[in-house]
Parts: sequence; C-alpha cells; structure tokens
Amino acid sequence: MNAVRRAMASVVRKPGKTVILLIIIFVLGNIIAGAVSVRQAVENAEVTLRAKMSPDVAIGYDEEKIETLFAQNPTFRPEPLSVETIEKIGALPYVKSFDYSTFLSLETPSLQRYPITGNQASGTYFAFTGVNNPEIIDMQEGMIHLVTGRAFNEQEIRNLSYVALVSQDVANINNLAVGSVMNFENVMYDDSGRRVIATYHFEIIGIFEPIKQPGKADGSFDDWENKIYTPNRVLNDATAFWVEEDSKLHPEIYSDRADSYSYSDFDETIYNTIYVLNDPAELELFKEEVTGLVPEGYIVKTRENFDQVAVPIRSLQKIAFFILCIAVGATVLITSLLITLFLRDRRREMGIYLSLGERKIRMAGQILLEVIVVAFIAITLSLFSGNILSNGLSEKMLADQIVAGQTNAADLDNYNSGFLDLGTRGYRNAISHEDIASSYVVFLDMKTVLLFYGVGLGTVCLSVLIPIFYVTRLNPKKILMKY
Repeated sequence: MNAVRRAMASVVRKPGKTVILLIIIFVLGNIIAGAVSVRQAVENAEVTLRAKMSPDVAIGYDEEKIETLFAQNPTFRPEPLSVETIEKIGALPYVKSFDYSTFLSLETPSLQRYPITGNQASGTYFAFTGVNNPEIIDMQEGMIHLVTGRAFNEQEIRNLSYVALVSQDVANINNLAVGSVMNFENVMYDDSGRRVIATYHFEIIGIFEPIKQPGKADGSFDDWENKIYTPNRVLNDATAFWVEEDSKLHPEIYSDRADSYSYSDFDETIYNTIYVLNDPAELELFKEEVTGLVPEGYIVKTRENFDQVAVPIRSLQKIAFFILCIAVGATVLITSLLITLFLRDRRREMGIYLSLGERKIRMAGQILLEVIVVAFIAITLSLFSGNILSNGLSEKMLADQIVAGQTNAADLDNYNSGFLDLGTRGYRNAISHEDIASSYVVFLDMKTVLLFYGVGLGTVCLSVLIPIFYVTRLNPKKILMKY
C-alpha cells in the first residue's frame, strides 16, 4: 500500500481523531478567515475611497517643512511659485486642466453685499478671484454654474480687460444684469484717512450660481455669493499699482529694492493653484514629478488628506492583522501539539512501516497529507462561516471607529484651510464618513479565497514541522522491541 492510500485509510478509519483535528482547525480557521476577510475588505475600501477622491490638487505651503527651515535659518522665506513653474507643472501628462489665481478685495460705494448666514461680513468690499483659464476651473469642477451670459475668452484673459462674472444673488439685490457696469475703487488708508488711488469699471459678462453640495460650496471662507471672477491681469495690475503708491508713503519698507519701485516691475504675485488630474490614482506619480519642480517649502495638497480619511479603516486593519498573527500562532502551536500526541499513539504502526523499508521522508509525506486533507475540509467550511462572522463584527467595530473619529472631523477640513491650499478657493473634502462606511464591504472574491487558503494551508503545513521532526527521530528497532 502506498503512502497516499495509507493516508486516506488513516483519515477514514480513525474518525475520532479526525473529527477532533477537524473541529480545532475549523475554529481557528474561522478566526483566520475573519482576519483575512477584514484585511482584504480594508484594501478594497482604500481602492474605492481613492477612486472617490477628487482629482483636484493644489501646490501649497508645507507648513511643517517651512517651520523646520525657518528654525534652521530665521531669514528663510519660501519663494513665490513663478508662472513658468506653474505652467510647467500644468504641462505634465497627469494634468487634465489647471488654473492659477490671485485674490484682491476692492471697495464700492454703490453695491450691496449679499448677506450670508453665519458669515456677516461688513463693509463695502468684494473679494475678486483671478482667472487665467478662460473655461474657469470652478465651473468645470461643479462648484458654480453659469445662469446667463458667458465666461471669459482668451483675448480678455491675456489683455487688460475689465470684465467680470458675479453671482445671481448679488445681481438680484443690486439690479444688475449682463452688460451692467460696476464701479470699484482701489483704496489706500494713510494718515489723511481713506484715499482712492484708482477707479475701475467692470462690465458684467456672465452671472453664475454656486452649487451647494456637501463638502463643496460650504465652510467659513466660501462666501460664494459675494465672489467676483475677473482675469488675473486686472488684479495683478491693481495690486502692483497699490504697492507702488504704498512705496511712496513708506519708502523705508522698500529701501532694499534697487532704484525706484515701479508697479510695472512688480514680480512677487502669489498665485493660488489648482490642478485637475486625469485620474486620482496618478496622484503619487504627479507628486514625484512636482517635487523636482517646485521651490523648497512647497508640497502637493489634495482636497482630502487620505491618511486622515482612512484612519477608521486602517485602525480596523491593524486590529485584523493583530488577530491574524495570534490566530496563526495559536494554530501552529495547538495543531503541532495535537498531531504530535496523535503520532505517539501510532509509534508501533510507524515502526512496522520503517522496519519494512519505508523511507522516513515518505512517512513524513503521509502525515502531511493526512493533515492537509482534514485541514482542507475544515478551512473550506470556516471560509464561509468566518466571513459571515467577521462581516457583522467588523462593521460594528468600523462604526465605533468612525464615531470616535468624528470628534476630530474638523481636522479633515483644516488640512485645506491654509493659505495657498484648496480651502482658499472654497474646495472642501469630497469624502464623508458615510462614504467610508459604504466603501467597506466584506465579501468573498477570488483574491480573498486564494489568500485565505494560502494562509490557512501554509499555517497547517508549518504546524506539521514538529511532528515530522518527531518521525525522523524514530528508531524502528527500539519501537518493535518495546511493543
């Protein structure tokens, strides 16, 4: 009788020991199956969440890096991103479209601001957002939509064109329409009080409406109703002119500049950037390319910090990994001891085989086959029951993790609230806690099944090492003399 037939006969003819081994591996297999299913579900959830992430990114300040550099050199200041660098990044193959903006507040005595609940800004100023992309990224990304009129054309963007887009609410309360002209003042305050240094006449070419969506047009900065879009060049010209006038009042501040300070030479415009990627999955590749292009102190910022968003599921992953390690260790220990005890009762049988010339390696193979046959049945049964048990338990644990994480929910938005970040343009997180919960689904796919069988059978094979060592130590003469 060969080793395979002997192994099958041993499994069938010793039902008591077979059932005991089956039950032990089944119980431990449930734990392993649950841990494997949870880990696989977490990996699938991360893939799903990354796919849900917005493709919008920005180049902003790396606050921690800047603090470190400033501590090393108190004179350190991050260089402004040049237009050349911004456009070079925009030319990368990962970028679908991009824009960069400058911001400026201008005053007007003739228009009213739209009152926003919880954001009752006083005064007669309006926040202007510069545009370099005629198609307007905020419109492309669904932050606003055009109610009437049109967006900018290429000529208006490149030339000094005083044209603007205003919100429907501001247009309504001020009786404005497409074609209306708005007067704004560039104001300076000095010892003599308020002084108007320039007046601009903006023609309204379009009227927009903010799209109120959770995670988008909301937040403390997002005064979308009072936002006015105009070409970057208009705001750059107004800012530079203000700097020139200020340099005349406070020459000591600008004394380190050569000769007289001319607003036509103003070259320190700080732009707020936004890039729309072709695929969120290309984010890491985009980051690698950008690192070599931007000055020191800058970093790629996304609408959500994925490491913060994924805290609940990654906490669950750590727990599952810890349980898996314990389960594997327990399986190796318990199964090894059990098989060794069973083999002690079979010493006479093995002594007879060895005395008849059976090789020890074939005896070890027989034992391994016996255990694998039983283990395969137990693992198959535990695959389904362990998956069901882990589903309910892990979802409850995930819910608890999410509730605990909601106390720090503000941190998710704070990631984008700094200067030069997406929060400056009103972009907030696109992924909610509900998205995290819905992305986590425990199910059996081919990868999970293969991984579980690999871990389960691998653990069982590891468990047989000690018994196999026991077999190799057997001396058939001593065994037969004793029995």
